[in-house]
Amino acid sequence: MMQTHVQNSNQRKALVVGAGSAGTRHAAILTDLGMDVTTFSRRSREGGAKTLEQQIAADQPDYIVIATETAAHEPNVQSVISSTFCNKLLVEKPLQVHSDTAVTLATHDVAVGFNLRFSPILRELRRHIQNTTIYSVEIYCGQTLNAWRPDRTLHSQYSSHAVLGGGALADLSHEIDYAVWLFGRAKRVTALGGRYSQITVDSDDSWGILMESERVPIMTIQLNYFDTYPQRRLTVNTSEGTLIADLVQETLKTPKGTIRFPGASIMTYTDMHKSVLQGDMSQACTLEEALTVDSIIDAVRLSSTNSEWVSLS
Repeated sequence: MMQTHVQNSNQRKALVVGAGSAGTRHAAILTDLGMDVTTFSRRSREGGAKTLEQQIAADQPDYIVIATETAAHEPNVQSVISSTFCNKLLVEKPLQVHSDTAVTLATHDVAVGFNLRFSPILRELRRHIQNTTIYSVEIYCGQTLNAWRPDRTLHSQYSSHAVLGGGALADLSHEIDYAVWLFGRAKRVTALGGRYSQITVDSDDSWGILMESERVPIMTIQLNYFDTYPQRRLTVNTSEGTLIADLVQETLKTPKGTIRFPGASIMTYTDMHKSVLQGDMSQACTLEEALTVDSIIDAVRLSSTNSEWVSLS
């Protein structure tokens, strides 16, 4: 169905690729930011365009957001590269494109959608650990997949299908990104993971990762699709005491007391888009950083398959 847009001459234009839950969220936020938004997907192609290249040529957008299932990132990024588009591009996490595509993409103004970098809880945690010695870190993220998208049947979700790029490791890669963002370069990793329940069709549903990083000698990361109680938290043991960041309860517990951040999770996407649109990449995930996350994901899979440590240095 074609949408009608009322646009003034100063209104910037955004093209959101993908009309699932992520694409719908991005489109709503960009509309609230005052942009003229067009959505392009397999189900709804606006203005009669049959390909993404045609949609880009017709719209001439100032900003493109790729918010499709992970497996579709590569062809959609290729379409953007082959078009005349030369403005700002944001690709949802994880990036997951071929190495030669990444080389070409490096000539574009691109960011990757790891929005949790904009959580005020994690920003405050980062400030607290800036000048401390870190002894250990425990990261945990879990929520039953059937609560993610209540309007969709469990097995109709892309997350359930490996061929679509679904799986807990990719879906919950925020934890890998902010682990590097907070605690420095990953040095080596070992892991166990795969599909242990019937909650997905064939994608992985749980991972246990052990990592050594630049600042942390012992870091554990647990990710799963089946925790009945939604949890997203990290515990950091430092020379100045223990800090516990809880992104669900929106709190940061410090040796001096608990800091509360009501509504902290609501604005992370908005703040990310504002930052990218303003050209401020000091906090947004860059192409190079996203490729680092992809390399860690690959190392985690390799480690689990071969039952070995994998060096990342």
